[in-house]
This record gives sequence, C-alpha cells and structure tokens, in this order.
Amino acid sequence: MSARSIWSIPVVVLVVLVVLAGVQPAAADPRLGDSKLFDTWTGYPSGRYLEAVVAPDLNGDGKPDVAWARNDFFDNEMNVQLNLGDGTMSASVEYPVTESSTDIKSGDLDSDGDPDLVVISEGTSYTNSVVDLYFNDGGGTFAHTTAAGGYGPRKLVVADLDGDDDPDLALSNYWRNDISVLRNKGDGTFASEARYTVGSEPNGIDAADLDADGDLDLSVVRYDPSTGKVKVHLLTNSGAGVFALVKTIGLAFNTQGPPVVAGTDLDGDGDPDLAVAGGGDQVYVLKNAGGLSFTQQVFTGGFSAFDILATDVDLDGDADLLTPTYGSDTGEITLLRNQGAGTFSPPVTIESGRNPHDVAAADFSGEGRPDLAVANRITDTGSIHPQRADGSFAIPPIHATSSELPNALASADFDGDGDVDVAEGDVGLYEAGAVHVMRN
Repeated sequence: MSARSIWSIPVVVLVVLVVLAGVQPAAADPRLGDSKLFDTWTGYPSGRYLEAVVAPDLNGDGKPDVAWARNDFFDNEMNVQLNLGDGTMSASVEYPVTESSTDIKSGDLDSDGDPDLVVISEGTSYTNSVVDLYFNDGGGTFAHTTAAGGYGPRKLVVADLDGDDDPDLALSNYWRNDISVLRNKGDGTFASEARYTVGSEPNGIDAADLDADGDLDLSVVRYDPSTGKVKVHLLTNSGAGVFALVKTIGLAFNTQGPPVVAGTDLDGDGDPDLAVAGGGDQVYVLKNAGGLSFTQQVFTGGFSAFDILATDVDLDGDADLLTPTYGSDTGEITLLRNQGAGTFSPPVTIESGRNPHDVAAADFSGEGRPDLAVANRITDTGSIHPQRADGSFAIPPIHATSSELPNALASADFDGDGDVDVAEGDVGLYEAGAVHVMRN
C-alpha cells in the first residue's frame, strides 16, 4: 500500500471535518506512513506580493538573515527576518516603505561596519522618486530615512561607483528612458542624482569592471519594441562615478519580456562577462573578449525569468546561474550549472512557491552549502530551500487530493501512527461531496 494513500468518503455536510479531528484513531498500520512526507523546505509568511529578497548577516552573528521587498499597493512595508541559528527564521518585523517596492539591496551605507538596506519603489502611479534607506543598529534593527532619486525605478545596484570606498546607488528608471546614479557622501547621505539616457523601459542593471581599468562600469538591459530585440547598454566609468554610454548590443530573444542582467566572470579568465535573461526560455551569455568586445552564446533556461543571480551554487569555483521563472504557475527556479568555461549544463528545475520573482543564495542552515531564499509573489511567502549534500534542493510538498472543489481542511493523527494526517473536504460538482484523507 502506498505511503500516501487517499480515502474518499461520501458526506452530506462538510462539518464532518470538524468531527473527524476529534475521532479516536484506529490501530496503527506502519505501512501507511513513514513520518517523512513533508520535506525540509520551509515557507514563511512575509507579507503580500513579495518582489525581491536579499540575504546579508544583519545582526552580526555570522549567519545570513533575510529582508523582503513587497510590491503591494495597499500595505507599504518591507520585512526583515533574522536567522534563529538553525536555518529557521524569526517572525517578520515590518518597516515602512514609500509604495509598491520593486527591489532591495544591502550595503554599509554609513560606514559603521554593518549592512544597511536600500529599497526602491516604482509607486502606484509609476513616478516615485523616493529611495528608502534603512540604517542598521548592528543588531538587525533599522532606522528609516529617505533620499531623492529615480523615477518609477525597477532594479537597483549598490556598489562603490566612484572609488571612495563607500557604496553608491544606481537605479534603472523603467518608466523613464534613463538610469540614475546617486553618489554616497560617506555617511549614508547622497548627492543629487546624475541621469544617463539609455532608451525606453530600462529594466535590469548591474555593475562590473567591463573594460579592466579598475573601476566599476554599468550594464543596463531593456526590451526595444521598435526592433524586437533586447538592448544591452554598456556605460563606462570615468573613475569618479561619471558614466558614458559607449556601446549597445542587440540580442534576439524568442519572447519579449523585461530583461535582467548579471555581470561576473563566467568563463574563468579573470574579466567579467554578462548573463542576460528575461524573454522566453533563453539565457544569453556574453563572454568578455577585452576592449568591450563580447562573444555570444545562448542557453536554454527557465520560462520568463524575472531576475538572474550569478553565484557558485555547487562550490566548484565558478559562477552558476539562477533564474526565478515568474511565468510558471507551479513556481520554479531554474539552475544552470557552469561547466567551468562559461558553458552550462541543461537546466535543473527547483520547485518553489507560486510566481517567484527573486532569489538569493546563502548558507542559512550552516552546513557549508549555499541554500536558496525565494520571494514568491502569489503565495505571499518567502521560502527557504536548503541544499542537500547531493546538490539537490528541498522543495515544497505538493500532494494531489483528487478533489473537484476543495472547500475545507482539518488535520489530526487519523491512523494512529504518530504523525499528522490531513483531511480535505470536497463539495462536489457533478458527484456527491466527499472527505479525502491523506495519510502521512
């Protein structure tokens, strides 16, 4: 008999579920359950419409914590959860944001030795020009203030752009045709923004030293409806945080969508390459050949990536690629493993919460391997996926009930084997209603 058996019991009214919870169980049948039905994946209530996640050590205990940005028109807050030491997270602490957040990043804005947080918001009218700043007291508690900059921004980079050893900000202004750069004065306050025109609807943005001159340049990606291509704009840095648009590369994706970009060394030659995703199931890898010259390769990734993360997931010394595929109803993260020279193995699908919009990697469980934190927009949960020793990731348990119209749930140890089972009520559409009991 299967360890995941289902009973179907005709009923007249669903109040039977309440009665079931109080019924004494029958004698245990050890074949019916193995007490291992539910995986070690964990979903945390983190507010509605999660949009982005970041995972620095916020309270200085050596363990990564999480902060979530939320694109919620009616509940303008961001959430912080601290690691309890065993890879599980505390209850969310909420902080106010301007409205309709689109991205969150961390960096030591005020040079006091702990990571602060930056949240950008496009706003309900898509014209927001307020950047939310959260200054850390060292213990993971934050004081909120704001800076002026951007115009309905979508994506954010926090990096030292002017070479003075403190992090600056670069924002992609999707609802305007430019990007904004805000230079840090060293104390967490910022100079007036500088704006650089790149074309309509800029979305993804990242910083890397593309021309090997010792300072960080910017790559900005956008979909160009006039050509049907994704445009990659390269802006080189003068060395003082002043930028010039010097090159544009066109990429032919098979489906349009807001593109995203990550800049890092993918082929192991010491200079940063670019990975671009966003339209359809394609990921472009642009290998840096020097002199701002790039060669292109296309790999199959997840459907409609909302973001892209380059990080060494399998600890083999090169950066792999992770994309949350928001076009998937089941909720999937796509992993492309780097084979060592900027070539990638076929995609691996990791099930997550529905409609994932962002992913971060950090060793939440303390086992020496990067785990994943995923911002799931539709399910209103942040999920933590521990990485197993074999390189796979724990996924949320999904169990079919055979119901036509599920209407109610109850849980108890119905079969007396020491673990919790689930009863689910079905009102029935073309057949009589039933209660389905799923044994653990």
